[in-house]
Amino acid sequence: MRRQGPAEVQSGDTAMIGRAAEVALLSSAIRGVRETGAALLLRGDPGVGKTALLDWAEEYARQADFRVLRAVGVEPESELAFAALHQVLYPLLDQVESLPPVQQAALNRAFGADDGAAPDRFAISAAALALVRQAAETQPVLLVVDDAQWIDASSAQVLGFIQRRVCTLPVVLLTAARVGWRNALDLAGVRTVEVAPLTHPESAALLARVHPDLGPATVQRVLTEAAGNPLALVEMPARLNQRQQRGIDPLPSSLPLGERLEEIFAGRIRSLPEAARHGLLLAALAGSGAGGLRTVRAAAHGWEGWDEQALQAAEASGLITIDPEREEIVFRHPLVRSSVVRMTPPGVRRAGHRALAEVLVTDPRRQAWHLADAADGLDESAAQALEHAAASALNCGGAAEAAAALSRAADLSPDPRSRARRLVEGAIVAVHGGRMDVAERLLQTCEGEALPVDPMRRATAAAFLMFHRDGDLEGVHRTVASVLDGIPESEQPDPIVDDALFVLMRACLSLGRADLWEPISRALDKGSPYVRLCYDATADPARTAHTVAERLRATIADLPSDLPPWQARWLILAAVHIDAFSDFADVWRGLTSRSAYAIQQMAAASSFYDAYLHGRWDEVEAIAEEGIERARINGDRFQVHVMHYAAALVSAGRGNDGRLAVLNTEIADWARPRRLNLLLGLVAETNARAAVTRGAYEEAYAHLSALTPPGVLPPFFPYFHRIFLDLVEACVRTGRITEARAHMTVGQQARMDAISPHHALILAGSAALAAEDESADQLFQYALELPHAEQWPFEQARIQLAYGQWLRRRHDRSQARIHLRRALTTFRCLKTEPWAKRAAEELRVTGVAPGADLAEGMSALTAHELRIAELAAQGMTNKEIGRQLHLSPRTVGAHLYKIFPKLGIASRGALRDALAGEVESR
Repeated sequence: MRRQGPAEVQSGDTAMIGRAAEVALLSSAIRGVRETGAALLLRGDPGVGKTALLDWAEEYARQADFRVLRAVGVEPESELAFAALHQVLYPLLDQVESLPPVQQAALNRAFGADDGAAPDRFAISAAALALVRQAAETQPVLLVVDDAQWIDASSAQVLGFIQRRVCTLPVVLLTAARVGWRNALDLAGVRTVEVAPLTHPESAALLARVHPDLGPATVQRVLTEAAGNPLALVEMPARLNQRQQRGIDPLPSSLPLGERLEEIFAGRIRSLPEAARHGLLLAALAGSGAGGLRTVRAAAHGWEGWDEQALQAAEASGLITIDPEREEIVFRHPLVRSSVVRMTPPGVRRAGHRALAEVLVTDPRRQAWHLADAADGLDESAAQALEHAAASALNCGGAAEAAAALSRAADLSPDPRSRARRLVEGAIVAVHGGRMDVAERLLQTCEGEALPVDPMRRATAAAFLMFHRDGDLEGVHRTVASVLDGIPESEQPDPIVDDALFVLMRACLSLGRADLWEPISRALDKGSPYVRLCYDATADPARTAHTVAERLRATIADLPSDLPPWQARWLILAAVHIDAFSDFADVWRGLTSRSAYAIQQMAAASSFYDAYLHGRWDEVEAIAEEGIERARINGDRFQVHVMHYAAALVSAGRGNDGRLAVLNTEIADWARPRRLNLLLGLVAETNARAAVTRGAYEEAYAHLSALTPPGVLPPFFPYFHRIFLDLVEACVRTGRITEARAHMTVGQQARMDAISPHHALILAGSAALAAEDESADQLFQYALELPHAEQWPFEQARIQLAYGQWLRRRHDRSQARIHLRRALTTFRCLKTEPWAKRAAEELRVTGVAPGADLAEGMSALTAHELRIAELAAQGMTNKEIGRQLHLSPRTVGAHLYKIFPKLGIASRGALRDALAGEVESR
């Protein structure tokens, strides 16, 4: 049965009153779906007509032969992971068996159909997308999400995943949400349509259409009180008696609006038989979605006076509609649901929750919440059920749901120690989920009641909050270090010890002082086996990281299938500090897909630097933009500035000094009063990189030598290698050859080339730059011939540029051109104009003028595409290229399909000429 919206005023093909612009946007998106998918967000106050617009779009799409998938967010289900996703996919679940086994298993576990390990979030998202894509192969799809503010966080992330890909599918995604909504549904970049109240003339036209017999005085009063809210305009007059409607009898002193509007529904609810009201209550408490009718019927059997016809009266009153095919009860408006719950006496409400809990034995998470809401006072059994629900939510990445469950469990705990433990653990989980406000409230409750809290738990929770929200990392260090020594070693460490060690390690990294690492070094054996691995990679890598890559590889190869997601943070941190993040991309994807906000943000911070190293600078910009927005929403100030650094790296490399100055000022102004030497060092790094980019080598030397004097690798300086090449080059270009060689020598003595292939390239390139003339040729060739050197295109291109300059000075123009051309091509792909200009000028001196057509074509290639093109130009097959770059032959072919038109060629045979397309100067 079709749902009518609050302002549904269609008559034939007459548009909804006051919504011509919105209807035009919706119809345009639906009509254009075969050319490109679309996503729109309708945002407005309750009752303003968002649902009516969605209903209009649904009917319009059905007439255009769309498949419609719809979900409605419901407040009682906002803490139930994947509840909304189940609504969306319910009509497609009979097609799950057509999916790959991994995706089948992920969906079945997410929906509770199968037991087993926690589902992989990426697999769930991929499976959901696959089902939608499969449906769209036979007919276009309209995906409708109403009341998105109540969508559970887990579903929201999956729907966000689909939203970011609809442009490539014949799919239209329409979302409606209230003003001020905030949840995990990431709609960054989605066009937002503000559904505003109707104007006075539009309100009058709507009122005249739906209530043509109102008297003039009543019309004016309703128009004034409704203030353009379509739901109020439709419903207010309907609750007046006929004499009041016609203006014969006086109107009430105030017409209901907002919460008062609920009373209109309440009157209608009170007029129903008791059994129907009981059925409505169970439906309101149970939440929406397919199968809800079955649950309500099962729960209602024990209620006096219930019969199978009880809900028909409620449907006849217009409060609900029943979809027998989906066995779904749909409320006329969310305010109806609120009215039903609020007007029910507390005892009856608790009985309703108890009845639902009794029938939801196969859904323990929902059952736990109903047990909690059925409790009359403290109830340890309900608290334990919620604690188990929290653990289950955490296992599938539902940190926000887990924090809510632990908070409610604490409220129900009769034992003060149990209450304290649940409050503190809820605070830690809330921080991991990016909810600093929730964490602060839970900790304040704990402190305000002077509860008996375990010192380690209290310290760790407070430390996480200080780290992310305040940036008070010295406070983090004091708080955690003071309790670590009292923790005994154990064969099965308490996970809270790992939490404490992790936040302390990140504080030490960020404060950048060697003396602060001692408490961690004493406690390395008190945590999980991954702690020491991470410590060796991060604390003082110049002296301890040489075996980390091998140990990390062995550790990941032996990872247990049920590894808790939070353990991934140690491995991610270790990998990123040896520049090996991309070596284990599939592992991180699997682990972080079911992890909370904090781990996902750490993975994002790692992925941006990995993308920077591998020449995907536009991707870095995108990660930074999204990361800054998300961190600001979550109140994570530290992460905001980490993402500022990501943007600063690209700005420095591309010579965008104005933007760099703004970003670095933001970072420094926040970091300086907090004495966060890491962030201040990153500012110096990017300022130095920008100076090298524009050839201001004295300025670069001043920035870099303040961080690490030439010839010295300071202890506990985790990022020494990131500035190594810049410092050596700055020394060489300013005539400080002795200092350059001293720094290169100390790198060799530290065996930094044994840490990772990237470290090896940096050291080899630095050695070539600082070498005597007679040995430079061999050293440059050695650096450029290192295995996988092409994985780091910026450093490789800088070494090629330096080698080309050296060869030109030696009058070997032919060989110089080869390396200068390669450097120029890479710099153009990276869109770094200053470096490209430098390479082009060197190339002209050799007698070659870079062609404009080449510049245009090359600038359209990514660094990754360029590398594939170069290998193909050498005569390598797709299979051989794929083996070298860890890609499938099909993926290589897809890249070449994109490369050919960018270079203006039609075949593989033209690649060599296209890549060497400069013309000799005359």
